[in-house]
Amino acid sequence: MSVPHKIQFFTCFIDGENEIGKVTSLTLPKVTRKTENYRGGGMMGSVAVDLGLDDGALDATAVFGGFMPGVIRKYGGDIDELKLRFVGYLYTSGDSRV
Repeated sequence: MSVPHKIQFFTCFIDGENEIGKVTSLTLPKVTRKTENYRGGGMMGSVAVDLGLDDGALDATAVFGGFMPGVIRKYGGDIDELKLRFVGYLYTSGDSRV
């Protein structure tokens, strides 16, 4: 059984500007696949057909410690208008290897 990994000491970059200490919590997306069972004529059982990513599979949540005017100003813009980047390191308490 492996020891769970945790992301620690991360920071957020908003359009290239470091917002260190302003993000209190980050929930990474739970990447899940969407499948559908298919049973063709003459098949003994069904098979799972991969339909790609599930709806909401790439949703992430970030909690900011206060009012962030840079984020609010860009809210509702184009899909590539606001660049959010979270940087941190992966930590495991039981082993020094990642």
